Amino acid sequence: QGRPEINKAIACKMKWPNLSLRECMHVGGLRDDELDAVKDQKHTWRTGYVVVKDFMKQKIKGYEGARRTGSRVEIERLLGILSGDDEDRLEQVFGENCDLLVDYLKAAEGRGPDWTEERTVRRKRKRAEEEKVQTEEEGESDEGGEPSRRETASALMGISGGPIEGGSPWRRADAIEHLEQQHGGPHGRVASNMQRFTNWMESFDMT
Repeated sequence: QGRPEINKAIACKMKWPNLSLRECMHVGGLRDDELDAVKDQKHTWRTGYVVVKDFMKQKIKGYEGARRTGSRVEIERLLGILSGDDEDRLEQVFGENCDLLVDYLKAAEGRGPDWTEERTVRRKRKRAEEEKVQTEEEGESDEGGEPSRRETASALMGISGGPIEGGSPWRRADAIEHLEQQHGGPHGRVASNMQRFTNWMESFDMT
């Protein structure tokens, strides 16, 4: 019959569509420590909330055409109670969380029927943190060993005589040799052309 907390959250969302999915999850019995937990360390944006959200949306979208088995029957039963006349209908469905429902309904009074509650702040923050970590890792990989592309490019532009930010100083000839050995292709051809140009310029006596 499905997980009771999610069934209650779906019934809550179908009964009061102006409540957010997260609010309905809370009323159903799900808590933020579970909803904010990362399910896959390779995709840290996919939290418990995202998993439940996607499941709820799919269930609600296909509710009318779904077979009357499993969770579909349970959700229908919960909606029947919520649409009834029993004074304790909220307590019957949501138990101690019915007070939380009342608070959320009061906060949602100004929301229209077409209100959408998608909140991307957490996901954007997580993605920004991932990108920051990736950038730092790439920066560390450039330290030591072979020169980075930035160092090589700086050397080819004639920067010499002092440390290049992020690595050791590189002379123009070193950069050209590096490009010829490591890159080849267009980079190597450019390096070779620059070497020939440099040799040509040095053939003139400018004194």
